[in-house]
Amino acid sequence: MTERFNNLPTNVMLAIVAGVPSLVVFLYFAFAAPQVYQSEAKVIVRLSRDATAAMTGGVAASLLGLGTTDAMEDSRILVAYLQSPEFIDLAEQRLQLREHYATPKFAIAHRLEQHASQEDFWQFVRSMLEVRIEEPSGLVVIRAKAYTPEKAEALGKLTLEQSELAINRLNERMVNSQTKLAQQTLDQAQRDLIARRQQLLKFQADNAVVNPSSELGTHVSGLASLDSRLLQKRAELRAKSQYLREDAFEIRAINQEIRALEEQRQKETETLISSSDKNLSRILQDYEDIKMQAEFAVQTYSSAFALVEKAKMEASRQEKFLLTVAAPFLPEEPVAPRPLRNALTTFVVISILFAISRLVGATVKDHSI
Repeated sequence: MTERFNNLPTNVMLAIVAGVPSLVVFLYFAFAAPQVYQSEAKVIVRLSRDATAAMTGGVAASLLGLGTTDAMEDSRILVAYLQSPEFIDLAEQRLQLREHYATPKFAIAHRLEQHASQEDFWQFVRSMLEVRIEEPSGLVVIRAKAYTPEKAEALGKLTLEQSELAINRLNERMVNSQTKLAQQTLDQAQRDLIARRQQLLKFQADNAVVNPSSELGTHVSGLASLDSRLLQKRAELRAKSQYLREDAFEIRAINQEIRALEEQRQKETETLISSSDKNLSRILQDYEDIKMQAEFAVQTYSSAFALVEKAKMEASRQEKFLLTVAAPFLPEEPVAPRPLRNALTTFVVISILFAISRLVGATVKDHSI
């Protein structure tokens, strides 16, 4: 049988050796192999300052990746996330990818085993979800493949949706990290301000004063008024003593008024300069100390608030956003399999191997003669 086969013409042998397998490959990929559909999306990560640069320097400059080193790093982070087990597990929950990719019964390649391990499942999804970066623009190209057009589009849309959420989470973490210290300072300043105000209110309530400085002025004015009235009454007493007796009614009345004014003046003086803690001068001094501490707390709070706003403004300049260049679409034609190309590839490879084997056989035969 082997000798008869070796005696066949070379073209007949080639047709049998390479043609039959190529025909089998063609028939398999044409009628039995599952069709693979692909939905493509293109996105790009940009910073807020890049958007401003695009407005001043042109959109083309921004899209070509001028000054976008940070955005390139974020694009790599995004690619790593889309290929991570976390995202793949999320896609499995939302789209039931394991069941979908294990559906084709006659698939030799591009088929997930029914009882594949978790690691094999992750690896298979990575082969069906191509994510790459185009240099130097940083454009992220996402190609989602599935056995139905609807599933391919759904996977592409989910990938785009989760990409935006991932960028938002990245922004949130960045803002929190940049404003954390400033926010802690602001919170402490706010607590100090509230404590100082409460201390001031308690001091006013304990001493029954609202503004000791104003009340001190009132007492000083009252004391000056008493002194003026005393001088007036004493002058009146001296004038009337010249023609009235000491036991005269008017003289006794003036003396009584003078004693009353002197007692009142003594009380006012004690209120101002007595050695007790309740004298107005001491109260005013303590009040000014507490008021100064409260004013300092207000200034500290204002400075801390300005620091937080500055940190937020700086963080907003570093904020990233995902720009969708091309949205996922519903594919109409499958990208695989390609029966003719696969059959021709098979034919060429077998033909080369056949030629090599014939050459080796002829060489061995020549040396054996």
